[in-house]
Amino acid sequence: QVVELTEVQRIPAQTSTIRGPFLAALEFLRQGTQGLNQVQPDADGMLVVNVPFCGRFQEYAMLGNFLAEHCLTLPGIKGVRIFAADSSDSYYYEWAVAKRWFAEFHPEIEVHLQVQDLQMDPLPKAGLTIALHPEVTRGGSWFQIMGSVIKASQGGVCLFAVFFQDEVSTLMNMMDMYDETCREKQLVENVHWKDQVVNGATPPSKRMNFLVLVKPSKQHLAKVETSLFQRLGQLLTSICRPK
Repeated sequence: QVVELTEVQRIPAQTSTIRGPFLAALEFLRQGTQGLNQVQPDADGMLVVNVPFCGRFQEYAMLGNFLAEHCLTLPGIKGVRIFAADSSDSYYYEWAVAKRWFAEFHPEIEVHLQVQDLQMDPLPKAGLTIALHPEVTRGGSWFQIMGSVIKASQGGVCLFAVFFQDEVSTLMNMMDMYDETCREKQLVENVHWKDQVVNGATPPSKRMNFLVLVKPSKQHLAKVETSLFQRLGQLLTSICRPK
């Protein structure tokens, strides 16, 4: 079936139950990483951003604007590559719209959207991971999926968002199982939902209600800085060595 794509808008229409919580989550990410200075690019200067179980990827515009404003301006980051994946093949149209939006408004950001079984086919190593609503309490294959996501984010920054407190507990247990670098974890409730009332009542299901920010430990950051200085020293030695 061939479907014509609609024209993309600079600010796509978005429901308040997604826009508000996600923007608040991004601000928590920015503040919790010292203005994103704890986010590290790869050896080529590219910041790899993983978005597992992305679904329709409804947050694409907010994420794209955030990365352009706060990450592309950081020293050492030459570009951004987003790898978003979901196990369902039902979202090709929404993904095509997202890719067109990036091509039009942020062509400096590469976007890869694909159907992918993360328990069998992991995402690449990433400096930043945005993981919204993993169904961790379902157990089963979600242990392998989360193991794959956590290992791909080793040494990087990861933001998880879940609905419920019991999901937080399961997520923390999975981090203990699969995280080999003993990263720092910070748990908060999304400030968007503070005193939030919809139609006279508190929303029964709060998207991105609990946020877990996972950051490299101070020991890991010290190793990264030492490695960078060592590489700089080797480069200067090779340049200054008499021929």
